[in-house]
Amino acid sequence: MFARRYVQGLLLLCLTAAVFGCSTSGLDSVQITPTTQSLTVGQTAQFTVVGTYGNAKHPTTQTITSGVTWTSSAPAVATVSASGVATAVGPGTTTIIAGGMAFNGPTNSSATLTVTGSGGTAGSSIASISVIPGSQSVASPSQTTQFIAIGTTSSGRLTGRTARRPSPVVMATVAPPRG
Repeated sequence: MFARRYVQGLLLLCLTAAVFGCSTSGLDSVQITPTTQSLTVGQTAQFTVVGTYGNAKHPTTQTITSGVTWTSSAPAVATVSASGVATAVGPGTTTIIAGGMAFNGPTNSSATLTVTGSGGTAGSSIASISVIPGSQSVASPSQTTQFIAIGTTSSGRLTGRTARRPSPVVMATVAPPRG
């Protein structure tokens, strides 16, 4: 009699689990956003992860950015912190991966991060400098003139970056008199 009731109870439990699901709280999957990102060396970007819960029964979503494990497939291109902030280190392409333990085992999502070099910062070197005008004359030592310097790096033209020497700077080339 006891065995018969035990089997009936077990069958009822199995039937209930099959109809309603075993649990509605397990992590099913993760999704990283953005899925593609482009940076220049030295820049950062925030990646976010949304987890889907519910074991496919009445799914809900929740942001779980700090609750996953972050990795970069190429740390020489970009690193990623435990909070999903990627830092561009060098030119190239890397895959940013966010992973976690789901109800049915490991789950992950990935994004592609492309890093390009930037003028005047890590990852590039000065290739040439042009000074405009090429020459300038002044009539007396108290007169001044201005020049523009345009630099080109191995990764492109310098833009918005200047290096200045402290004032006063006195520089001159004196040519011998002709004649």
